[in-house]
Amino acid sequence: MTKQKLCRRCGKPIPTIRINAVYCSRACKGKDNKRAKEASFRHFLNGFKSYVGCCECGCTDPAELLFHHINTARKNFNISQLHGYLRSYLEICKCEVRCRDCHKQRHAEINTLNAATVRTFLIDADNPDLRYLVSTGKARKSPEPLPYKAKAA
Repeated sequence: MTKQKLCRRCGKPIPTIRINAVYCSRACKGKDNKRAKEASFRHFLNGFKSYVGCCECGCTDPAELLFHHINTARKNFNISQLHGYLRSYLEICKCEVRCRDCHKQRHAEINTLNAATVRTFLIDADNPDLRYLVSTGKARKSPEPLPYKAKAA
C-alpha cells in the first residue's frame, strides 16, 4: 500500500488520480507561487539596497535601509508593495536610499522647512493676533484686540 501524498501548501490529501501532483488544487499552487515571488522580490530589494547603501552615511545593512521619495508629488506607490520588477524599478528611480537615522533627519528637515514657511506666511499676514501667536507661541489672553493699523488705500 502506498503512502498518500499531502499538499505542500495546506497539508490536505492529494487525490490518487493526480500522480505527480504536489498541490491539492490550483488555488494552493497559486498561493505558493505568490509567496515565492514575494520572497524573490524582497531578496531583489535587499540586494539593491545593500549594493547602493545610504546616500549620506554609507550604511549597507538592508534591514536598516529605506527608500526615500525625493519628490512625494511623483510617488505612485510604496516600493514595498509587490508591483513587479519593472514598475518597482521605475519607482526606485524616483527615490534615494537612506538608513533609518538619516531618513528621520531628512523628514525632520522637511517638516522644519514647512513649519518655517507657514510661520513666515503668518507673520506676513495683516493680523496682529496671528503675529503674536507665531512670535510667542501663545494665544493672546486679553479679550480686546491689539491696536491695529489699517493699510492706507
